Amino acid sequence: MRRSIIFAMLFATALLTLAAYRKTATWSDTAAHKSRFITANGVRLHYLDWGGAGPVLILIHGYGDNPHIFDDFAPAFTDRFRVIAYARRGHGQSEAKEPYDTATLTEDLRGVMDGLGPRSCCCWFSSGDTISSPPSVGIPSGNARSSSSANPVAL
Repeated sequence: MRRSIIFAMLFATALLTLAAYRKTATWSDTAAHKSRFITANGVRLHYLDWGGAGPVLILIHGYGDNPHIFDDFAPAFTDRFRVIAYARRGHGQSEAKEPYDTATLTEDLRGVMDGLGPRSCCCWFSSGDTISSPPSVGIPSGNARSSSSANPVAL
């Protein structure tokens, strides 16, 4: 009898362990955008393009995120902008290539802006602000607008 109880306990433990390591469903991207790549500042960067009409609106995610953070937000602006969100170097599907200092990340953004359109607006979330203010990317005041969740402007 005691052997049966021990065997049953071991069997139950094995089943619970297998259930814990069972493969879960994989994430599926259902957002209405195109997935593309651009080379900027010597690094291959991934971006999502929701399309739209008008100047380019570049959405910049925060540290540890990726462009999919804007999947629900981006379509709301396609009536006025071509909406883009790129993965900063080392994030998402973008190339992980050092260095990661502010000057390098700013040059990456400048390359994205040059590659995607002459008139661009930037909107960032969290640590995206360290690289995206107009002066940091060399844009004279009045030629571009930028916004963040902490300092919004009407786009």
